[in-house]
Amino acid sequence: MRAPILALAGILMLAGCTATVPETPTGVEGIEEAIEQESGGQVDLDGDAELPADWPAELPVPEGELLTAVVIDGSHSLTIRVPSEAAAEGVVARIEALGFTDLGGMDTPEFVAHTLERDGWTVTIGWTVSDDEILLSYTSGPH
Repeated sequence: MRAPILALAGILMLAGCTATVPETPTGVEGIEEAIEQESGGQVDLDGDAELPADWPAELPVPEGELLTAVVIDGSHSLTIRVPSEAAAEGVVARIEALGFTDLGGMDTPEFVAHTLERDGWTVTIGWTVSDDEILLSYTSGPH
């Protein structure tokens, strides 16, 4: 007896909800908007990204195609298609030259990662290597 009552209550609740569910954007724009509303940050995921205006000026950005840019609570995250591993390695070297200490990371044939730190600031750079492209993930923020 209890199960049919619960089922009926569930149906009535769902029926009442369907009329009030707001229409939400779909696709990449919908995802961007949802993340921005939830986090209060700035999100650009559509492959037509722009470097955030408040990207830390002293941090070098490698040459390549900026695919995504996300800014949330003072932290930044970029995804960049770079032309070579040398371009990715060059960014790590340039950050070390700024006085950041490389805390270590990972180095395999398919994935490389570095975590660097200075004065309460952490930078993480990682890239994946495939036959046709190298995607670099680059984050910075306070720790």
